[in-house]
Amino acid sequence: MRPGTGPKDAGAAASPTEGLFVRDVLQRRAATAPDRPFLRFGQRVATYGEVDEHARAIAAALGRLDVAHAELVGLMLDNSIEYVELYFGIAFRGAAVVLINTGFTGYLLEYVLNDAACRVLVANEPFLDALAASEDALQHLRVIVVPDAAVDVARRAKRFSRIEVVALASLQSVAVDDVAAHLSPTEASPHDLHCVVYSSGTTGPSKGIMISNAHALTKAVEVLVICDFGASDVLYSPLPLFYSMGLLRGVLSVALVGSSIALRDRFSVRAFWDDVREHRATVAHCVFSIPKMLATEPRRADDRDNPLRCMFNAQHDADFEQRFGVTLIESYGLTEAGNAIYNRLGEPVVPESCGRVSDDWEVRLAGTNRREVAMGEVGEILLRPREPGSVMIGYLNKPDATTAAFQDLWLHTGDLARRDDRGYYYYQGRSKDVIRRRGQNISAWEVEEILRAHESIAEVAALARPSEVGEDDLCVVLVAVDEGAALDLDAIAAYCERRMPSFMVPRYLEQLDELPKTPSGRVEKYKLVGSTSSRTLDRGAAPRR
Repeated sequence: MRPGTGPKDAGAAASPTEGLFVRDVLQRRAATAPDRPFLRFGQRVATYGEVDEHARAIAAALGRLDVAHAELVGLMLDNSIEYVELYFGIAFRGAAVVLINTGFTGYLLEYVLNDAACRVLVANEPFLDALAASEDALQHLRVIVVPDAAVDVARRAKRFSRIEVVALASLQSVAVDDVAAHLSPTEASPHDLHCVVYSSGTTGPSKGIMISNAHALTKAVEVLVICDFGASDVLYSPLPLFYSMGLLRGVLSVALVGSSIALRDRFSVRAFWDDVREHRATVAHCVFSIPKMLATEPRRADDRDNPLRCMFNAQHDADFEQRFGVTLIESYGLTEAGNAIYNRLGEPVVPESCGRVSDDWEVRLAGTNRREVAMGEVGEILLRPREPGSVMIGYLNKPDATTAAFQDLWLHTGDLARRDDRGYYYYQGRSKDVIRRRGQNISAWEVEEILRAHESIAEVAALARPSEVGEDDLCVVLVAVDEGAALDLDAIAAYCERRMPSFMVPRYLEQLDELPKTPSGRVEKYKLVGSTSSRTLDRGAAPRR
């Protein structure tokens, strides 16, 4: 039975994964179908057997660094076949992988590596400069493993004074016969920590979401159900593997059914349909802005000449669906939990709705008094799974934040929605101070924290402005330390580029003499929406590829 065909969709599909570790999925697939294509990247294709073999060798190499069971190991690579091999290699070793956004630099890179206390980091050569620049601030990092075969690691290592930089190949130079010695210990549980994904903070710094093996597999199964995905399908994912969508809901999903996934280094408007046709992809991952950008391209006579049947994580757009012959599937989910609400394939679309509740979840909409709101009213989305292992373990090193998230036996999401009398939900935005830009969550708090460190800035407020391609662009409103002084907005933008990942660098920089505040001193950001300033810098929209 293909996922999605049973009376209780996710439950029927989830049962084969009970008691499994993530590495078991690859191990079993390699044992039964070693020559079946698994990963596609450009012209390269890696089979299940090849990925399994390389992952085991990586596990052995990590053993030479004394990587322990449950140790947190950082992974900072561009999308590639090697990324997946390293991911499974860390899983074979029994360590937990910290998925690090490749856009992180400066403050955020330092914060994540310090918060996770990573002793070992696997990183591509392009990220060594940022790591060297932050070496003095990295409290726990001792070893950087470079997987790039063509890199002169000895030369690059000279930039570091304390941290050791080693080539992965040098750790694999000694053959290891007993690979079983590098697997997870028998006393380990599927509910143990598997990976950590960092999400944007709201009223504080970013939080490391702790995901167990069981939770990772639940995420993978949910996508199979929602997209009715089976062994004959091919998934196309231009999304970064450092997020759960590309890795857990992508790579792991196809491994469960023995299918294949076509990866790309990053999304490209110009290459999207060519890639889909080349790989004969039937399902694609996306964020809300991707269909909007694809729709701006000039119409072509062969727009419908493609094998794609659906795109997951997209807002309904009747014109897009008609033009390209593709169904857009909208759902509601989050890294801390799963896809608790989604639109069913084959059912009539309810405009602007993110769907109905999954059979495997309970959902409530609560008011400020934590009581359920009336039909049609807006309330905070509260989630509770019907099966174990479906939500995060908690936030790494943040017990107070974990306690705040789990109240009254419900996971409090901070997201708002309303429900109609047919059981359809309508997302109404965030109740917290977070900005969504090109599929990335940006913490207003973190943007403000970085800019407050600039010597000429006294106060700052970060807020969303509408973007031409949907979601948000980022605006920062600044107040100078010296009253009446004109801030050098170009220099401040350059400072942001040095200290922030590119997706966090504000498009708009504005200067005001003062920020509007409440009597208690809280900035009234709503008064800044639509405000104008005589001193404004618009850095322009992000370049399209």
